[in-house]
Formats: sequence, C-alpha cells, structure tokens
Amino acid sequence: MKFSATILAVAATTLVSTVSAQFPLCALSCFEKTMQLPQAQTCTEANMFLCFCKSTFLALAYRDCACKECPSTTTAVSAVQYGLDICTRRRTNWRYLIRT
Repeated sequence: MKFSATILAVAATTLVSTVSAQFPLCALSCFEKTMQLPQAQTCTEANMFLCFCKSTFLALAYRDCACKECPSTTTAVSAVQYGLDICTRRRTNWRYLIRT
C-alpha cells in the first residue's frame, strides 16, 4: 500500500483525535516516520494500521524510534503502549514489543 502525505496527515489526525491528554507527541512523530519507510510504502494490507500492526519490522522500527526520540523513558514506554493499544483494538498481536 502506497501512502501519500495526505493519507498520513489523515492518519495523524485520526491518531491524535483518539488519544487522551497523556498521548506523547513523540509517538505521532514516530508513527509518521515508520509509515514513510519502504516496507510501509509497499505494504499490501487493507490499511496503514494493519500494515503497522502486522509487520514485525515496522513495529520494531516504531519502538526503536520511540526509545530514541521520546524525551524520557516514561514517555517512550507510553508511546510503545499506545502502539500496543492501536493494534489491540485491531485484534492484531504486537506483544513481542514489550521485550525491549
């Protein structure tokens, strides 16, 4: 699945609109960066969230980004948890990310 800037903007808006006040902004940045990777751009799943949740590579790229770019360990853990929550809502298994 190829993603345009418009689609990513819509996804970002969707993500932000569904989060609590405790949503770390670094999670949004990492999601956008992850979805720009070639593995995301060529994904054949029905939507970008399924690509994100079903790809070990993309999930680990997101986790690594959160660990590098979030301002604290607590914020990074919150960002990874948010990724877990997204995938749990889509009934996909992302639990391997808990092992950091």
